[in-house]
Amino acid sequence: MILCLYLLMILIVGATRMGKTFGVIDKLTHETRKILALDPQDSLSRRFFQHHICGGSTKRILYDQLRRTDRAPGFISLWESEHTDPLQRLRENDYERSLIAEPLYGRRSLDGVSRPRIAEYTDEALKVIQFQNAYAPLFWLPFAIQPHLPDFEFLLRHCTHQETVDRLQSLAKLSPGQLRNEVSPTLRLLEPACRDPAFISRCGTLHCDDLINRYDTLIVEGSGATDQTIEIVLQLWTYKAIQYVERHKRSLVLVIDEAANWNLITKDLLRAVATLEKYGFELILITQSLSIVSSEIRVTLFQNARRVECYRVGSLEDARLMSGIFGALQYDPDSSGGVSGQGKMLIQELMTLPVGTRYVREQGHVFKEQSPILKDSYAWPGISEHMMQDAIQNIIQGADYQTPKYCTPASVRGRQRGSNADESSWRG
Repeated sequence: MILCLYLLMILIVGATRMGKTFGVIDKLTHETRKILALDPQDSLSRRFFQHHICGGSTKRILYDQLRRTDRAPGFISLWESEHTDPLQRLRENDYERSLIAEPLYGRRSLDGVSRPRIAEYTDEALKVIQFQNAYAPLFWLPFAIQPHLPDFEFLLRHCTHQETVDRLQSLAKLSPGQLRNEVSPTLRLLEPACRDPAFISRCGTLHCDDLINRYDTLIVEGSGATDQTIEIVLQLWTYKAIQYVERHKRSLVLVIDEAANWNLITKDLLRAVATLEKYGFELILITQSLSIVSSEIRVTLFQNARRVECYRVGSLEDARLMSGIFGALQYDPDSSGGVSGQGKMLIQELMTLPVGTRYVREQGHVFKEQSPILKDSYAWPGISEHMMQDAIQNIIQGADYQTPKYCTPASVRGRQRGSNADESSWRG
């Protein structure tokens, strides 16, 4: 067991371009544990990767830009549990499907009438893909509930879950109008993601655990992909990181940028932080605002964060929230301004902090400090950018990157799941 002296969770709040990224990169540069950095945009990932390359680091790094579809690692998959205990196997299979289903729902406002039906058909489609004796990439999900297509027959013929097969075969007995009313809401949910090239190109047979084992640093950049694909990929990596630490009892630093804006701060994540502390799991959450987070999650964040950093905030509501964190510990009873006066002064200061200046609360102490400003390692313009592009080209030529090729179930016949011939048939 690892004796952990690391910080459990670091919460970083501040408006854009206030120096948050520089402070995080400075910390990660000296990190000895494995790092998984998730960035929905490219503010953190690009600078971190550039600093990593130009700094001469020898760590093995995987840099996945979701907008690239020519070469991509195929880590989005749905695996069937091989556990010997039936109940444990059932639990693991349900959990695997939930990792895909929850991001698919995302923040869509599904009304009370359609939601149960959408959840039912989404789960049935996921079961068809999960319980296959022939290889089935995850972007085939919409075909599993369209009985008028030849792809539907292929998927059901190779599905080993008979209860699901019987249930979906009943769709073929419906009239076209009835079928449209029955499955159209679910198709509207599945098809945007399953038709997105960024999602298609990352459906494959790689295990996320294997990727984390092989690399010291993994960076996932979502810039240029659709919102739904970004949420699916980042939430999938978040839960896979938790699974990795649970299974292998190894330390890991998980960094999530824009965590609140992309609905990535969940109860499961915060619960895992406390549970996995003993193995050296550390969570760094970066966000522009906490006012969009539910009050329940916000309270949990403030209670569990061992270190809170606040740069200049962009709204009065955020300034009031953060002043409660720093102001209570800074209260001076001898001050003539009193509590309300000091609170107003702190709120005003939090909204006018210079770039790179931050308030910090760490283990009961509150102080103000200057965040390090990282400079380009090379004085001549463009050298760092050129080095970074060369490094990306070298990375995407690695064995974990493959050239995707789109296909439908009807074009794949008689190949066994997981075989080399199977995978090469659609991944080039």
